[in-house]
Amino acid sequence: FEALPSVITSIGHPEFSGKLFDAIRAVAQAEYITVFISGRQSRAKILVAENSGKPGDCQKSATLYLERYWNFDPANKANTRDGDKQGIWYLHIKANDLQSTEYRSACYHALGLAERFSLIQNRGDETMRVNLYYHSRSDGRKTCFEQVTECAPLLMAAIWRHYDCVA
Repeated sequence: FEALPSVITSIGHPEFSGKLFDAIRAVAQAEYITVFISGRQSRAKILVAENSGKPGDCQKSATLYLERYWNFDPANKANTRDGDKQGIWYLHIKANDLQSTEYRSACYHALGLAERFSLIQNRGDETMRVNLYYHSRSDGRKTCFEQVTECAPLLMAAIWRHYDCVA
């Protein structure tokens, strides 16, 4: 929660992505973060793509993911209409569990990523997915995931508000 004021004050501004990444990194030690917005009648789009390593890696990977691998992602096949009491659904995926070897290789192994923790929320006909990516497996990382889920309602509200401001 300590990192969220800087996220909130940056809503609607270009620095939002970086502030959001800094907050997520402080809470959950994620190496990469992407936020996608998808709709029933529209193609998914990237709202946020930030990483701790070489600048631009996450943006390139997110663009490739949308162009080639979106339909291979098991998160798109899951029923997200029933989430927790705030309507947020959580998904933990390990790269080696993905069926498509091409998707796994291009979007995970090429970047040294081992897993993803996602927060998914529907609003009307739109769905927001916040993906947190990690280089190493989550042994002992459950605490990080729990912290993210604790602040998820506030985090998702801030991201939705930013989307409304820039859309």
